[in-house]
Amino acid sequence: MKKILLALGLFATLNVNAQDKQVKDIMGDEGMQQLLAMMGGGAEVEPVYTFPATLNMVVQGYKNGKPQSPTNLAIYINNDKGYFGTKPLDKDEASDMLMIFKAETGDVVMLNEKEKTAFAMNTSTIMQSDMIKGIAEDSKKDAADVKCNKTGKTKTINGYPCEQYVCENAAKQGRYEMWVTNKIKIDLLNSMKDNPFAIYFSKVENVGGMLMQGDFYEKGEQVAHIEVKNVNEKANISIKTAGFKKSMH
Repeated sequence: MKKILLALGLFATLNVNAQDKQVKDIMGDEGMQQLLAMMGGGAEVEPVYTFPATLNMVVQGYKNGKPQSPTNLAIYINNDKGYFGTKPLDKDEASDMLMIFKAETGDVVMLNEKEKTAFAMNTSTIMQSDMIKGIAEDSKKDAADVKCNKTGKTKTINGYPCEQYVCENAAKQGRYEMWVTNKIKIDLLNSMKDNPFAIYFSKVENVGGMLMQGDFYEKGEQVAHIEVKNVNEKANISIKTAGFKKSMH
């Protein structure tokens, strides 16, 4: 199932014409057919997408204790309309692609702002599948096993006062060291509900607030470092799709 979520993420970061090969490389032909069969049409490209708030997020993964290439993302948020967008900040073929998730409908829309193309699909079938429901149940059980405590340490990150929490997950031998602020009014977890990026913020549910920085360990080895940068609560970004060449899966 992680491969399916990874493939969905690739749809956000690759040129539409190049996606099939990249996804097949990860999933294989059989997995690709399963993914495409579960995706459906019916998604619509809205005339305009507005994002009152934005932030940048850096995700640094580790493998066998060694840092991997970081992922730099811009995240666009509209809590009132129930959607959020992600856009790579690394300069490559994916940097012109904005991927928008709408939690209520399961719609995913990809806008290539350079090529002026729009690609829409609906993921509701995937989200209602037994596989995804199983993952959701596992996540709930995992969250119940996480015990968090405030350390009393404080520091300022990007202008926001933060408090440190340390969470332990005995079942997974996990330790999560997080710096959290309650001074940001962005409901990122709610915006990202049931989408791949939510995994990076799921541990903070136990403490409330907005995760600004976190180091995640399992079995004594670091597995990830996450840092939120450049929070703009008054971004007021508006993206009009008139003139985009639209296609649907």
